[in-house]
Amino acid sequence: MKLRISGVVIVAVFAMLVFAVVPAHATAELKLDDGNGNTADITDGLAGDLCGVANCVTYSGTLGGWNINVTTGSDKSSSAPNLMHLNSINHTTGIAAGSNTLTIMFSDDGFSPATTGFELTFGPVISGANATATYAAYEDDTTKFALTNQIGSTLTFHTSGTGQMNGLVNAPNNYALTQVVTLSFNGGVGNVSFDATIDPVPEPASIVFLGTVLLGVTSLIRKKRAA
Repeated sequence: MKLRISGVVIVAVFAMLVFAVVPAHATAELKLDDGNGNTADITDGLAGDLCGVANCVTYSGTLGGWNINVTTGSDKSSSAPNLMHLNSINHTTGIAAGSNTLTIMFSDDGFSPATTGFELTFGPVISGANATATYAAYEDDTTKFALTNQIGSTLTFHTSGTGQMNGLVNAPNNYALTQVVTLSFNGGVGNVSFDATIDPVPEPASIVFLGTVLLGVTSLIRKKRAA
């Protein structure tokens, strides 16, 4: 009996391989802290979340002396192909005295499959004297905001720019990710916006496996045509 392989089967095989590396959904959460006792904690789909879709959390308003125009964290299907995406437009001109550092943290758990490689990108746009913007990302085996395993090192900017790095962390199935951004004008005033992402870095073994499957399918097609 001849083996028949249609284009539909090929697409189905490829789709299964792709969706095998798409993370499952959990509950995203956004936390902000001005360091002076003023905080905001917004969970996906609950009170204070201005984003109308799943896997996305948006905050807009004031926090202490900080005027936060828009801060949005998205993950999984909402940020694909990124694992996580955090962006913010913070208008801080004229901040109240004593409002020194704003910390923005975005976290979620339930990421799978297990991985050892991540790619981090951070790009702030800064205006104002004595400004500092830092970015760090963490992998936690199960708990959001635990900040136990830093991915790579901390990226620090005093002027506008973009930075990128790869980090190796042994993350098991259903791991958590947290992004942490700190903004400071060291007593001055100014404006800042930023864009930060975490991307998966494919493992060499996964690439080899995918290539082997595709080569196998191609070989079967050729045999079918030659029969």
